[in-house]
Amino acid sequence: MGLRNPYRIAIKPGTGNHYPQFGEPGTIFVGDVGNGGWEEINVVDTAGLNFGWPLFEGLYWEWNFFLAGSPPHPQALNPLYGDAGCGQEYLTFQDLMALPRPSGEIFHPNPCNPSIAIPDSLPVWEQRMPAVIWSNSQWNPPIRTETMVFHEQGYPIGLSIDDSLSTVEGEIFGGFSSLAGVFYNGDKFPEIYRGKYFGVDFSGWIKVFDFDENYQLKSITPFHLFAKDIIHLAANPANGALYYINLQGDIRKISYGGNPPPVAVIEADRYYGAGPLTIQFSGAASSDDMPISHYHWDFGDGSSSNDSQPVHTYNASPNMPLGYTVTLTVTDSFGLTDHAEKIIGLNNTPPTVQISSIHNGDRFPSETSLVIDLKANVQDNESPDDSLSYEWRTFLQHNVHYHPDPPIFEKNLPADQRHCLRRRRLLVSDRTLRNRPTGTFQYQYKKYLSQLRRRAGSGLAATESQTLIR
Repeated sequence: MGLRNPYRIAIKPGTGNHYPQFGEPGTIFVGDVGNGGWEEINVVDTAGLNFGWPLFEGLYWEWNFFLAGSPPHPQALNPLYGDAGCGQEYLTFQDLMALPRPSGEIFHPNPCNPSIAIPDSLPVWEQRMPAVIWSNSQWNPPIRTETMVFHEQGYPIGLSIDDSLSTVEGEIFGGFSSLAGVFYNGDKFPEIYRGKYFGVDFSGWIKVFDFDENYQLKSITPFHLFAKDIIHLAANPANGALYYINLQGDIRKISYGGNPPPVAVIEADRYYGAGPLTIQFSGAASSDDMPISHYHWDFGDGSSSNDSQPVHTYNASPNMPLGYTVTLTVTDSFGLTDHAEKIIGLNNTPPTVQISSIHNGDRFPSETSLVIDLKANVQDNESPDDSLSYEWRTFLQHNVHYHPDPPIFEKNLPADQRHCLRRRRLLVSDRTLRNRPTGTFQYQYKKYLSQLRRRAGSGLAATESQTLIR
C-alpha cells in the first residue's frame, strides 16, 4: 500500500512462485507516477509494505495531506482509549506508520502517550522508501535525482546522485511519469545489460538501473533518449529484442549496434504570408551522434537547396492561395537519412476560431452528470463554410496532467455525440484549425500536430481553448 499510481510493474526473473496458492509473486519493481513533484521506482520484496502515499511523495512529506490528517484505521482500536483522558478511540493510518531508522528499530508512539509504543499486534508499518526518485521536469524544477540516506540525526533524507557522498553512479535527470520497465535477459545486447532493469519514463527516456543482490541501486546509465510518448516496454523472449509502444499506438523495435539514423528538424522564421514570400529556413536543430554530412531541401515548388540554412522565395499570382510542402532530408556520414516536413501557406491567412457553447471558467456540478453542446464559430477569408471539416478533442485534467479523449469530426455536435461529464474535471482544450490544399480545415490538438506533417496543404492554424471546471 502507499502507492499513488503504480501504472506499470515488472517482476524480477527468478524470484517468486507462479503457483497462486503459495502467495509468492516474486520481487516486484513498481513505477509509481507522482502527483507532480516526484517520480519513483519502488521495490516490493516482501508482503505488507507501505510506501507512504499520500503522506509522502518521493522522499518528502506531502504537506497538503499531512496537515489535513489521516483517517482512523477501523481495525486499530487504541489500547489507551478511555485511560487518563485519552479520547482517540481508533489510531490513524499516520499513527501506525513510522519512518525507517539506521538501527532498524522502529518505535510507534501512541498519540495519547508518546512514551508508550503502539503494540505490534496492531497493523503497524515501517515506511519503505523508494529505491530512487527523480523530479517532475515540468512541475518541480530543477531536475534532480535522489536516493535515500540517513541524516546524522537518524531520519531519512534525499541525497543527489551527483553528490560526492553518493554511492550511485550516474548523471541527474528528470521526467514526467515513472512507468516501470522490464528486466532484460535476452542475448541481442552486450553482456553488461544481461539481468539489468530497464526503467521507462513518459518523457521519452529508457535508462538502465543496476541493482545489487540486496536491491540497492548501484548505477543509472542512459540507454534511449528519444522514445517519444513511450507508455510500455517489453522484451520478446522469441528473439531477445526490446519493443515499446507509444501513446499513438506505434510499436517500435529497439536493436543494438549499427548506426542510428539522424533526426531532421525544420525551423523557419515564418510559415505563411503574401507572395512573393521570402523565408529563412534552418536545419541546424537536426541532430545525430556524428556530424551530418548532407542537407537537401525540397521546397515543394520545383526548387531545392543543399545549404543547411537556405533562404527561399515563393512566388504566386496575387490573391491565389497556395500550399507547399517543404521537405528537409539529412544524411549522416554512413548514408542513413531522415526527413521532416513543414507546410507553407502562400497568399493565405489563418482562420479564426471561437468556441461558442462554453466559456473559460464555466462550472459543472460534481454530484451529477452533465451533457454539453460543443459548438464553434469558424471563419476563413479564403474558403467557404461548406468546405470546412473539424476535429473536436476533449481532455480530462487529472491533477497536473491530461488524458485525451477520442476525436469527433464535427463542427456542431448532434445530440448523440455530445460529451458527457461525470464528476470529474474535463479540459476542452486546444482546437487547432488546419488549412488543407482543397480548402478544407480540421481541428487538431496541437500536441499531435506532428501526426499531420505529411499531409499537403497551406498549414495555416488557429487555436481556441476553453476550460470547464468542477
